[in-house]
Amino acid sequence: MIMIKSKIIEKWFSTNILFYDIFRFVIYRQVYSTKNRFGFQRIDFFTKTIDLSQATDTIKNDFRKNTKYEINRANNGSPKH
Repeated sequence: MIMIKSKIIEKWFSTNILFYDIFRFVIYRQVYSTKNRFGFQRIDFFTKTIDLSQATDTIKNDFRKNTKYEINRANNGSPKH
């Protein structure tokens, strides 16, 4: 029996994917490069950028209805079904 103990590495906001990372367990998140790399799978992942200099009500009004609902549930301490 072979046991492999490995460490999964997460890299956030990298400018590009390093070739030698195909030999390690690396998860890239939010890579700025649009090139496809051998050994890596590209999965779209979106992040909402929020201007925190705006008023709280303005920020909340920019969210979708479902997002507002989830925020309100979290603030009220309601358990998620």
